[in-house]
Amino acid sequence: MRLSARAVVATAALVGGLCLIRGEAEAACRFVKFASLKADMSSGRPMIDGSVEKHPMRVLVDSGAVATFLTRGIAEKAGLTLRHSNHTVFGVDGDAGNYGARVDEVSFGPVRWERATLSVLWRVNATTFDALLGADFLLRNDIEMALSEGEIRFFNPQGCEDAFLAYWSADALALPLAPGAPDDPRAVIEIEVNGRPMRALIDSGATHSAIDEAAAARVGVTRASAPGGGASSAAEGAGRSWVGLFERVAIGRESIGNVPLEVMSLHGAYLKQSNNAATAQYLAQLPQVVLGADFLKSHRVLIAMSQRRFYFSYLGGPVFLTDPLQ
Repeated sequence: MRLSARAVVATAALVGGLCLIRGEAEAACRFVKFASLKADMSSGRPMIDGSVEKHPMRVLVDSGAVATFLTRGIAEKAGLTLRHSNHTVFGVDGDAGNYGARVDEVSFGPVRWERATLSVLWRVNATTFDALLGADFLLRNDIEMALSEGEIRFFNPQGCEDAFLAYWSADALALPLAPGAPDDPRAVIEIEVNGRPMRALIDSGATHSAIDEAAAARVGVTRASAPGGGASSAAEGAGRSWVGLFERVAIGRESIGNVPLEVMSLHGAYLKQSNNAATAQYLAQLPQVVLGADFLKSHRVLIAMSQRRFYFSYLGGPVFLTDPLQ
């Protein structure tokens, strides 16, 4: 999302708070919470209220999306004038044409912008939300996702370069963020699936975690080996996705056994567009696993962009949905 004017943060978002960080390296660190979003988790994914040109809209908070956008439906309701863009947005469901719209006022939760230029997707499978708040907005700052509490918190670190920022627990785990593809602001970490290293995307917009079909095959999980022969959910469409059982998923020192994951083609839209060497090189940089809202609800998570670190603590309960296609 390109913003042509200053962002105005409503008073409701200014929660103000200084988190105390202990230790020698942390002595000079001030970890200041400057904003907070209250998220509705009733759908299994974090939703907030927003508006565009005074028209109310439902907003999906999606750290797994590269960019923020409006849907065609809300753009038409708000009477926005669109201009065509040559950019195409790719996702699990395919590609969608991208337009631009100039708006006088738009808000995402308590955060409001004036005179902003927004992206509008013309064809997108969105029946439960009108806009998507992506990584280009969310990961400009350090962000804590406390989805079990229905809250997303933003922090401004001051002098915290070497500090341990998981202020809630000295036992929290930390992993470095993996380098991503060019112009991709999303948070990716290195994990292991059945003992094999893989890149995992932190994706609050996905109800449940998933793995790419080719990556699953590399660790010996195929449709033929899956429980019940890898039957697909009718809601997902015949042959589109299935559930595989994985012996172990390790995220740093946290290890989970007998993990059911949805298996699908995470990057099929790219392959349909092109199968040349450049596409293959780009795909090699993309994540093979999605850690969705199921993982995030069972953990307290801080994505510290200032340090390029991912902090997390297990809170209890199932880490992954026991039957992700139900």
